Amino acid sequence: MSKFLDKQSSDALYRAIVSIQNEEECRKFLEDLCTVSELKAMAQRIDVAMLLDEVENGGSLTEKQKTFHNKTKIRDLALLTLLLGTGIRVSECVGLDISDVDFRNGGIQIHRKGGKEVTVYFGVEVEDALKDYLEERTQMEPAEGHDNALFLSLQMKRMSVRSVENLVKKYASRVTTLK
Repeated sequence: MSKFLDKQSSDALYRAIVSIQNEEECRKFLEDLCTVSELKAMAQRIDVAMLLDEVENGGSLTEKQKTFHNKTKIRDLALLTLLLGTGIRVSECVGLDISDVDFRNGGIQIHRKGGKEVTVYFGVEVEDALKDYLEERTQMEPAEGHDNALFLSLQMKRMSVRSVENLVKKYASRVTTLK
């Protein structure tokens, strides 16, 4: 362990950071702090947190976008939290029905490619976001033929893959540079 991390207190860590004089010392400090893969994982978690914060707050949206955001933020947060918290495909997500969500077991019934059905389990954060959305969803009057759809568009129809892709792009462009 380097000279930077001999003490465990936050004061020592602060002093270590402000004492970094050049790029080499910075690299050595970070190497001692964690591995490159750990740094990449931290960066990904920060990106996800920033994305979800943007969905929740809509801080960098235009005034026109904020009008729609106020109508859709609970749905958008539930949808993105579900995608990020479970790793399911967008097509699987938009194909979900209300009855596919099982809070007792903490999972969702997914219809995979090829017709195979599997249960994908989710954590507390996903559960909370889904419960908030379902509370709002019960107040909605879906269009005919879309009664069972979990995620509804503003037209009260099942969301499409394209609309979810656009939704992700809208929020992601606010927190990171897109390739």
